[in-house]
Amino acid sequence: MKTEVWLSFIFGTVFFLISISFSFIAFYLPQQKDPQILGNFLYVMQMTLAMSASGVAAVIPGFLNVELKRRLGPSGSIAIRAGGAIAVFIIVLVVNPRSLTLDQVMQRVSYDEILEKCTSDIPLSATPGEESMAYCRQAANLDPKRWEAYHQIGRIYYWTEDYSQAIENFAQSVTLLVGTPENQIITASQIKAAAVTDFDAMEINLSRSYVGIANKVAKDNADSIRWIDASVEHVRKGLWFHTPKDETADTVYDELIYMLALDHAYRWILSNSTQTDDDFKQSVHEFKEYIGRPKAVRQWAEYHLACIYAKANARSEHGDADDKKLAREFLIASLRDLLGSNSEKGPFQHILMKCLLFFPDFCHAPRGSEPIACREMVELARDDGVRSLALAL
Repeated sequence: MKTEVWLSFIFGTVFFLISISFSFIAFYLPQQKDPQILGNFLYVMQMTLAMSASGVAAVIPGFLNVELKRRLGPSGSIAIRAGGAIAVFIIVLVVNPRSLTLDQVMQRVSYDEILEKCTSDIPLSATPGEESMAYCRQAANLDPKRWEAYHQIGRIYYWTEDYSQAIENFAQSVTLLVGTPENQIITASQIKAAAVTDFDAMEINLSRSYVGIANKVAKDNADSIRWIDASVEHVRKGLWFHTPKDETADTVYDELIYMLALDHAYRWILSNSTQTDDDFKQSVHEFKEYIGRPKAVRQWAEYHLACIYAKANARSEHGDADDKKLAREFLIASLRDLLGSNSEKGPFQHILMKCLLFFPDFCHAPRGSEPIACREMVELARDDGVRSLALAL
């Protein structure tokens, strides 16, 4: 083989190795805010590949001719005619794979920017502004295969109390995240480790949305229980990855166990059973477990325990003094914890507690993990010790 052929082959091989090195370097480059920086990098890499291909092509027998015509502006034009290794160089340089990469990068950047606007416009505990849905819909339309926008759309529907639409979008976000239809996810092994945190968040949101339907849409107690059962199912999925032995900072477990306690409380209240019922026992056990957690926000768990014991007392044939005593003790504990709370939501929670204790029939229907309106608490609030604390809110 002639010396110039070897030189061409070595030339091509060296530049091929350089281009491979570029690809490895790309994995370690810091993320750039300007996609054009990546475009410049890809252009240099493409030039290197074109030189590599032309060097290797020089040792391959055969003939190749290329004629390329391009328009420059509205009236000008340019023509390129090449053969052999130069033709290969022109083909690799002109057939531009970086354009597709840049389009995808630009789409990703646009999606992230719009999603940021969508997310930042949705408050944690209030009705979102009208423009938030427009941003979220725009993000979903830009890339329908990503799950994040559907999650945010579900949050908007949740806060506007359109629970059916919230469930549909939360389920779609789970489907896209996991790669399996949400209603076909039956084991923890279907969830990759990297997706667990987001999966948990959406299962909690699904659980809350079903409670919202039970309180707003259900026609009767049996229908409400059916929706509460669906809520329990999603809490159970979230608990696949958490146990009471988790680290004390695991607030996800706290939220899940609280939601499960609330679901069992709803089931017991709706079934009109006595305190011997399993739902009663489970709810009491789970609320007490939650109260014992280091990061627990105790007041509303104590309020619900007071509600459960007050209802148990009312359902007893002649009343149960022990249940009434426990109801009073938990309610007083709840009021004291609420008075001692420095949460930014404190003023709103004070108003809510007064409404629940004195005007439960006029309080907003609870959604998700919000407190149950418990009429039996009105009698407890007449107690001097309870009333003085409640009026201090």
